[in-house]
Amino acid sequence: MTNVQFDENNLIQSMPRQLSNSRQSSLTRFVMKLGLAKDEVGVKKVFIAVIVICLLSTFIILFTGHSSVKNQKPPVVSPQPDKRF
Repeated sequence: MTNVQFDENNLIQSMPRQLSNSRQSSLTRFVMKLGLAKDEVGVKKVFIAVIVICLLSTFIILFTGHSSVKNQKPPVVSPQPDKRF
C-alpha cells in the first residue's frame, strides 16, 4: 500500500479536453449562430458585456430618473364648490 504513485501530468493534460467536449447550452449556440462570437470564450465576453450594459442602464434609470421628478411642481388643482342637491 505504500507504493502508490499518481501521474498528475496526465490528469492535468486531460482536463482541458474534457471541458471542451462539454455540451454547449442553447444560449451559447445562439450567440455563436448570430456571429457575435466564434468560440465559447467569445460568448462569455458577450455575456459579460450584456451584463455590464444592463447594470449601467439600471443605475442610470434609478439615479437620474428620480432627480427629474423632484424638480417638477405638482399640478394645481382648483377647489370646486360642494354641490349638494
